[in-house]
Amino acid sequence: MKTVIFILSAFCIFSLNSGCNNSAADKARKESDVHADHHHDYACPMHPEVTGHKGDKCPKCGMDLEPIEKTTVAPNYEMRMHSTPAQLNAENDGVLFFTPFIKGSNEKVPLDAVHGEKIHIISVSNDLAFFDHVHPEYQADGSYKLEVKSSIESAKLPKGGSSTHFASGGDYILFADYRPTGTDGRVEKLPLHITGKEAAPKKWTKESLRTASGNMTIELKPEGGTFFSGEELHVEGKLAYNGKPLSASELDDYLEAKAHMVVIAVSDKEFVHVHPDVDNNFLDLHFQVSHPGFYRGWVQVKYKGELYTFDFVMDVKEGSSNIHSGHEHKEEGHGDHQH
Repeated sequence: MKTVIFILSAFCIFSLNSGCNNSAADKARKESDVHADHHHDYACPMHPEVTGHKGDKCPKCGMDLEPIEKTTVAPNYEMRMHSTPAQLNAENDGVLFFTPFIKGSNEKVPLDAVHGEKIHIISVSNDLAFFDHVHPEYQADGSYKLEVKSSIESAKLPKGGSSTHFASGGDYILFADYRPTGTDGRVEKLPLHITGKEAAPKKWTKESLRTASGNMTIELKPEGGTFFSGEELHVEGKLAYNGKPLSASELDDYLEAKAHMVVIAVSDKEFVHVHPDVDNNFLDLHFQVSHPGFYRGWVQVKYKGELYTFDFVMDVKEGSSNIHSGHEHKEEGHGDHQH
């Protein structure tokens, strides 16, 4: 009988301890969960420095934040560019090739599609008078091919396709916007010189926020009426077609978005690439720029199967807090990219 009582007592003590341990474990797990809930465990896939919670959007580009495990820090990469012929001329056809590598090696890198394409090439002349947004085609050797047509044939080119042109001779910058598989997106600034007759450089000293393309117009209206550096900008894009208001919700999807906007600083070529939401029938743009000065902007939309490109000049004033932009490009061409 004493043996039975001892066994029962031991069982009770074990059960109580087990229950206490389970209770403590549950409490610790709950505290851990609460602690985790208060951590920034989501980040922007294009701006890993922007963190937040599930459901948040990046204030720089408007993209949904993703779990941090999806935005793992990866090795350094570089986009290498070469052409055929080695020196391109504005009046002749040619080809540009872009190949992503792990930096300092000959190991080629596979890419994820972002907004429907593996690489977005945004080409601008050094004075920002010329703009093109195209998408090279993947080749079996791991490179991406972009046909370059003569300036004479440029009017025949499909907009936004896999071919481009250069309006005149001179210096250009090609922003290669891409995402190596399983890593963050990035942008590289690739300089390119084109021979041929050069155009007189243009200067941008006056703001222009309303522009037309074909039968469509867009007017940009920054919140408060002024663009400021170092803070999130909220910009409304008001559309009209044939002189009548057009709801942004009626636009075709173009590259998996209602619109694409590129903003580039005249002074140092700081680069921003964003995709707006639609709010109250208007395009709702959110982005940041790091310093005051004049910026060129381009908005692309698609309507009834036709692609429209609008260009703007923005006069950005000194904001209350200046930032070092995550998408400002370093000398070697890499930057924490905004898409």
